[in-house]
Amino acid sequence: MFSPGCLAGNFARNRIWPATAGDANSALTIAAGYPVVQNPNSAFFGSTGSPAAVVNRVPSNNTVAPVYSGYASANSMGVFSAAATWTTGSGTAGVVNSNTRFRNFGELSSGPSPRGLSGAAMFNNVEVNFRYQFTPILLWGVAYNYTHGNAMLGKSGATYNQFATGLDYLLSKR
Repeated sequence: MFSPGCLAGNFARNRIWPATAGDANSALTIAAGYPVVQNPNSAFFGSTGSPAAVVNRVPSNNTVAPVYSGYASANSMGVFSAAATWTTGSGTAGVVNSNTRFRNFGELSSGPSPRGLSGAAMFNNVEVNFRYQFTPILLWGVAYNYTHGNAMLGKSGATYNQFATGLDYLLSKR
């Protein structure tokens, strides 16, 4: 898939091109994907990156979201991800790995740089999960997720650990 830029005469601005592949012909299912986004602040969040948009806190601008606010001036974002599951009987085990990179901070045409960032940021994410279908109406699942970001501005990278579990009981066939 390819989405050219949205600015007449500049097909690089806001350009998005993802590539994916997968196989699901046996008990083993695998998939991989790699989208690359130029000017992710405006391509994904619809912001012009103008100072007025930041001052007025336009909801479509990623500077409003605390998670992404420092990355508004990134010139590009790429995410490589791969996943695999193995099903045997009533159980399915899976693993997912992704690497997200924001590149070329300080590109003010992409968005504001409130923290004066330069360079690049990278996040590695790994998830291991398992689900088990006890009966046609009772399903249990468990997952562990680990995320690590690289160091920036002399501060060590962030690390996150998350554990989740759930039990589904279907009350009816619907």
